[in-house]
Amino acid sequence: MRHGQPGAPQRSCRPALPRWPPWLPRRVPPPLPATESEARLAGIIRSSMEAIITVDEQQCVVLFNPMAETLLGWKAEEGLGRRLGDFIPAR
Repeated sequence: MRHGQPGAPQRSCRPALPRWPPWLPRRVPPPLPATESEARLAGIIRSSMEAIITVDEQQCVVLFNPMAETLLGWKAEEGLGRRLGDFIPAR
């Protein structure tokens, strides 16, 4: 299996953070976010027509929005905790 494909072994990356930030609604909305600004941000990220992938200081994916799932063909559960380089094709 080629590196970077779903199911391929992950390179050293700290353990994945919670699968999805609890304040960011996915398919089934959790309780409402604590603030209006968090709710607005969650809506923007969830409904964006752009893939949004957020990484931490070690370049590990901590947020993977629904459009990233669609465009990259990875489920958020597969992408979270992986290195950003896993999503960049080799030249």
